[in-house]
Amino acid sequence: MTRVGIDARLAHATGIGRYVRGLVNALLEHERDLEVVVIANPHGNDPTAVWDWLDAPAGTAKDEGRLEIAQFEKPVAPRSVAEQAWIAEACRRKKLDLLHVPDWNVPFLAPVPVVATIHDATYLRFPEAAPSRLASLGAGIFMRRAAKKARRVIVSTRAAAEEVSSYVRVPREKITVIPLFVDEVASWVARIRLGSCETVSPRVRELPRFVLYVGTHLAHKDVPLLIAAFERVKKELGLRDLVLALAGKEGRNTDACKTGSPSVIFLGEVNDRDLAYLYDRAAVFATASRNEGFGLASLEALAAGTPVIASDIPVHREVLGDAALFVPPRDEKAFAGALARVLTIDALAKDLRRRGPERAANFSARETARATAAVYREVADSKVTA
Repeated sequence: MTRVGIDARLAHATGIGRYVRGLVNALLEHERDLEVVVIANPHGNDPTAVWDWLDAPAGTAKDEGRLEIAQFEKPVAPRSVAEQAWIAEACRRKKLDLLHVPDWNVPFLAPVPVVATIHDATYLRFPEAAPSRLASLGAGIFMRRAAKKARRVIVSTRAAAEEVSSYVRVPREKITVIPLFVDEVASWVARIRLGSCETVSPRVRELPRFVLYVGTHLAHKDVPLLIAAFERVKKELGLRDLVLALAGKEGRNTDACKTGSPSVIFLGEVNDRDLAYLYDRAAVFATASRNEGFGLASLEALAAGTPVIASDIPVHREVLGDAALFVPPRDEKAFAGALARVLTIDALAKDLRRRGPERAANFSARETARATAAVYREVADSKVTA
C-alpha cells in the first residue's frame, strides 16, 4: 500500500478546508489501497474535534488500518517556522511514502516526496489583491520554492495550470489538472430542502428576495462593480424589496465595498447550513471576479439550481460551461443588464436552473480522489528526483 500523509491543518477553513475534507473522505471510501495519515492541528478545546469532519467510511478505514491521525499538541500555523520541523518529524514518525500539502506552504525539510496543490497565482498576477505588497512578494517566493520542492503540482483547471506555469514558473509537464467538486454543499442543500430550515440563522432565513455573492472582497473580485450594477438594476426596475447578500470573510477591501445602502447586506462568514440555504433561495448568484483558480462558489450555486451570472474569464467558461450567463469583466452596464434579464425573464431563469445541476454533476469528490490517488502512486513509485 502507498502510505500518504495529508496536511489537514486547514480542514476547518472554508475553501481549502472543503477541498481537504472532501478529498480525505473520498480517498478513504474509494481508494482502498491507500493508507492515509491525516496531519492535524487541535481544534478549539476538543482534542477529538479533528474527527468531526470525517464521514462514516473513516470508521471502517480506521478499523482496517488505513487511517491514522498525526495530531500536534499545540497548533502549528501554516507558513510558520515551526511547521518546517514539525511536519518533517511527522513524516518520519509515521513512515510516510509521500506528503500532500493542499496549499503552497510546502515544508522544505520534508524528508519524503511532496505533492502540492496550488489553487491559483492571484497574488502574483494581481498584486493589489494581496493583503500588502510584502505579502505579494512573500507569496511569490514561497510559491516558487513550494513548486520546486514538489514532485507534482496539482491545479484545478487548465486556466489555473497556465497561470501557475507562467507566474510561479512551474514546468507544464510537472502540473496535473484535477477539478474540484461540490458534494458537501450539495448534501447540505438536500437537507435544507427536506425541511431543516429551522437550523438556519434568522438573519439568513429572514432575508427578502436576494441576489447572492459568496467570496472575499479582495480587489480582483470587483465587488464594488457588482454592487453598483445591482443598485442600478434595483432603481431602474423599481425592485424595492430586492437586496444583495454578500457572504464571506471581511478583510482589507471590505470598507471600499460598503456604500451605506440598506439594500446591500454584509453577512460575513456563514456556516454550511446558512450557505446551503442562501444558494437554494437566491434569485440569482453573481460574480464579477477578474481571476479565479476554480470559482467553487459559482459551481456550488449551479449545483443548487441557482441561476449564475459570471464574468467572462477562461476559468469560468471552463468550469461553468453552458450553464451560466457570461458578462465581460469590468463592465458595470453589462452586469446590470444580465441581472435585469435573469430577474425579469422567467424562461431564462428556469433554463439556467435546469442547466446548473446537470453541469455540476460532472464534478464529484470520487473522481477527484481517483485522479489524486493516481498522482500519489506515480510519485511514490518514481525514483526520479525533483
